Amino acid sequence: GELVSPVAPYGYRYIAVSERNGGRWEVNEGEARVVQQIYDWYVSEEITIHQLLQRLQEAGEQAPARGKRWQFSTVQAILKQRDYTGKAYYNQTQACHAVVGQPKRHGRGPKQEPDRILRPSEEWIPVQVPQIISEEIWLHAQARLAMNRKFAQRNNHKHFYLLRSLLVCSHCGHSLVGRTAIHSTTYACPYQSGKLDPTVAPHRCSIDGTLIETLIWQAVSDL
Repeated sequence: GELVSPVAPYGYRYIAVSERNGGRWEVNEGEARVVQQIYDWYVSEEITIHQLLQRLQEAGEQAPARGKRWQFSTVQAILKQRDYTGKAYYNQTQACHAVVGQPKRHGRGPKQEPDRILRPSEEWIPVQVPQIISEEIWLHAQARLAMNRKFAQRNNHKHFYLLRSLLVCSHCGHSLVGRTAIHSTTYACPYQSGKLDPTVAPHRCSIDGTLIETLIWQAVSDL
């Protein structure tokens, strides 16, 4: 029931086991206020992480101790941190020694240390910690993060598709993929013909982009 890790997320301070009533996280009121503000901006106002970053820098909010200023990755990590809902976990990861000696993915030379990989969730050990945000707000933030990843501009490098990732094949349920010819756009199922799942009956599913985009745009405009 004690927290022995001295590394507490932004928003908490660690009370060492050697201190009175130690082995726990205590809320850092100043940092916790910033965490709540970050989630409020992201969930209620639905601004982007880049806009969040700009607001934090303009407000002069104190960045985490390990950074001199707010970074995109720092804000993103705070938005993913489930501990703020009042429950931390031990035994989430384990060492993977099989990667030692393999080439590094970034940089030169072989890996000298094992990777940390997730254990099955049933092996995680929950520990109660002070709550900073509600579970509902955290889940809402995760839904926004997932949606932003899905529609990120970096996932489409060549062409703009108005209905990208929004149309679904009526036969197999996969998202339709946009395809561009010389003067036309088509949305088609990528799992037809040779890529067909053996459990799904052969099918073709495609629609003219100009037709469907016009219909959808008119329906949204009417709403």
